[in-house]
Amino acid sequence: MSPTQNKLIANLLVVIGVGVCATFGAQLTPKTLQAVTIEQVKKNQESSRLVASELPSIEVEAPVERVKTWWSLSALPFTSGLCLILLGSFWARKLQHDELNREPSEHSDHSTQALKADESLALMIKTLREMDALLAQDDPKQLTVVKQALEKLQIDTIDPFVESREQLKMKLGINHFVEVFGSFSQGERKINRAWAACVDQHFAETKSSIKTALSSIESALALLSNS
Repeated sequence: MSPTQNKLIANLLVVIGVGVCATFGAQLTPKTLQAVTIEQVKKNQESSRLVASELPSIEVEAPVERVKTWWSLSALPFTSGLCLILLGSFWARKLQHDELNREPSEHSDHSTQALKADESLALMIKTLREMDALLAQDDPKQLTVVKQALEKLQIDTIDPFVESREQLKMKLGINHFVEVFGSFSQGERKINRAWAACVDQHFAETKSSIKTALSSIESALALLSNS
């Protein structure tokens, strides 16, 4: 089966297990059910034409006795549901771990293989510096060149970097990952803003967005280098 099918089955096991545990975990013992029924009848005694004296007395089970009775009735299905939850959870976790640690295919195209995180950020910085120098000429005609460079950067470097975020999270830990990816995300938003400004032929906004994006990506690389 494919990894996607395995993930689906693992998640389905968890869902089924939760349903079974919820169903039998909430099951009432016979005495508790009788007590609840009597209480309901008392509340509706006028409509049921019964008086309180005609109703049987309520026998309240001790907590330990109630648990023992419930366990004798629901132990097998409840335990089975719990096992399904654990099995599905461990399986799903293993599939995720295997996927994150899977090496790129030897037959995959080199251009589509994700660079290491620091290499990706360094390439973004290099491209942004080149565009910043280009825009320093104050020539609006360069907006077309900048737009094309941003599009290439997005496809070749930014998209693969974003797709590798789970691997990066495992490597850095959640706290450090948030710092690095937070700075990167700020830069990415400014890169997108610069591209939109190029489309609108807004030179000043393009120049400003490129500078801000460069600063944010440099911060992300500095944070990553401190790991």
